[in-house]
Amino acid sequence: MEYLRVGQDVLSEGAAPGLQELAAGGVDFVFSSLPESESMRQSDRVRSLAVFAEERLDAFPDIPTAEEITGDPWAAGTWRGVVGPAGLPGDVRETLVEASQAVYESEEFQSFMADQGFGTQWKGPEDFRDFMAEADDNNAEIIDKLGLAE
Repeated sequence: MEYLRVGQDVLSEGAAPGLQELAAGGVDFVFSSLPESESMRQSDRVRSLAVFAEERLDAFPDIPTAEEITGDPWAAGTWRGVVGPAGLPGDVRETLVEASQAVYESEEFQSFMADQGFGTQWKGPEDFRDFMAEADDNNAEIIDKLGLAE
């Protein structure tokens, strides 16, 4: 039986080393965001198989969704968040929330993200906390199904 060598089987410090390992032939595929792999894709060093989104991405219309490939609906994505320690004073928390939202809503940020092919979505503190809890539950279920739980 032949096994695929998956990027997650190779210890790395993120997508860049994983993509280098892919290009070198050390693994058969890696998971990364499309903007991170775009230069290697454009140079034909790697090929994007699918996006884990409900619909094709405007910035990458030639790449099918995972559902188009497998028939199973599945979506996932990368996220960015600002977090602080427990017990953060309310005024500091509010300042961080307001500043983060102002950056998010800025034309400069939105243009940069769109130009790079990243989607954006704002979640305030409570919604982000709920999002993270749901992601933890979903990831735990996948890890368990794959037999990777310790």
